[in-house]
Amino acid sequence: MINTLLNILVLIAFVAITAKLTKYMIEVKKWNLMKYRWYIAFIAPFIIIIPTVAFENLPKFVLQISGFIFGMSCIIFFETTRLMIEKKELKGVIYNNTIPKYKKKK
Repeated sequence: MINTLLNILVLIAFVAITAKLTKYMIEVKKWNLMKYRWYIAFIAPFIIIIPTVAFENLPKFVLQISGFIFGMSCIIFFETTRLMIEKKELKGVIYNNTIPKYKKKK
């Protein structure tokens, strides 16, 4: 029970820290992750696939590290997409259905 609760807390902390890190990289460091988000999304599964196919018996920590990097890259992809929708650089579903259309001021 305690082990499961600890795993859930670690997962929540992992997602929160990665989301904050993404926001920091985009807004403070001015890294252009918006441009490369599809590359990140395409490469992410290969972080796990290539080592497991290339090597039969990988140590558990190698799989954990590759899973950690895979998770970070997926969260970075979704966070950059969310930030683009919030800045209205990308059209999102929420703005099409729920927010009324804004009229441009003349």
